[in-house]
Amino acid sequence: MAGLLALLAVNVGAAQTLTPTLRVVGTAAPWVDGATYRGRSPGAAARDLYAGRADVALVSSPLPPPPGGRRTLAVPVGVFAVRVAYRLPGVTLRLNVTTLCRLLDGTVRVWNAPEVQALQAPGVTLPALPVLVSARTDANGASFAVAQACVRAGAWPRARLKATWTGGAAFTPGSAEAQARNLDLPGALAVRGPGALPAGVGVARLRSPDGVDVPPTPALGFVGTPGARSGLPRTPFGLLPSANAPGAYPLRGLLWAVTLADQAYGGRTEARARAVQAWLGQLRAADHAEFAGIPAPQRFPIRLTFGGRALTGPNVRERSGLSQGTLSANSGDGRAGPED
Repeated sequence: MAGLLALLAVNVGAAQTLTPTLRVVGTAAPWVDGATYRGRSPGAAARDLYAGRADVALVSSPLPPPPGGRRTLAVPVGVFAVRVAYRLPGVTLRLNVTTLCRLLDGTVRVWNAPEVQALQAPGVTLPALPVLVSARTDANGASFAVAQACVRAGAWPRARLKATWTGGAAFTPGSAEAQARNLDLPGALAVRGPGALPAGVGVARLRSPDGVDVPPTPALGFVGTPGARSGLPRTPFGLLPSANAPGAYPLRGLLWAVTLADQAYGGRTEARARAVQAWLGQLRAADHAEFAGIPAPQRFPIRLTFGGRALTGPNVRERSGLSQGTLSANSGDGRAGPED
């Protein structure tokens, strides 16, 4: 009997040290083990996170602040390609950033306009269809990535550097799902983050910094200047550096993992807090078909606390030459908010 009791004690102790299964919500499913996932809009994900029903929210737009003066920690965990989706049957579309911006803001209104036709491969003739832009009214990472590129190209004024814009749009859906339905129409054009596209929708090739027409590829596409401080922003919707690597796809955004900075809430344990810290490090180091992991030099320390006491671990000791973005899309008329 004594031996049986000893064995039971060992088993109970082992069970107590097992890594907890985390609960993840948001707009993208995680691509490493150790968590369950439930798809939720950013607004709903924030409510789950702050109420203790979820450990981490994966989103490409900032969440509303938590109640009670609590703070969040947002960690970039993946780079995704922003796709230019269109419905022009039989056409393999090629664009540069400037012409894309002029299509999106309504400056160029027909597909066979000379500046669009000039970018196409020999033998491709664009139809005389109106450009039907679908631009989301909810804040999203794809729209902000395009706004950054258009402002940097000089095609849009700085005032349009927002997480949502609708100028020149024929349709203004409030979600990615509603926008997908707009793409059923001939001549439709939209920018899209990760996820499935409707059948028959094309994805444009874009001109790289060195003049090559490239398909969307999830990669940072950035080569830093030796000795310069440059990298990913520390806050959601800080500015990404422009893609400058040869053959780099120019439109890309970030997926963020958001959690509470102090993990001692809602009856949580320190073991669970350490599991969150370790899991975030694993997620950002791994690649996925739609997300590139964060390069090691661009990772910043994942600093969480439990009851005000700092948690230690390998992800806390990482160092990088990271600079923080200087402008947030949360400011001005295009401020990001809950998506429901």
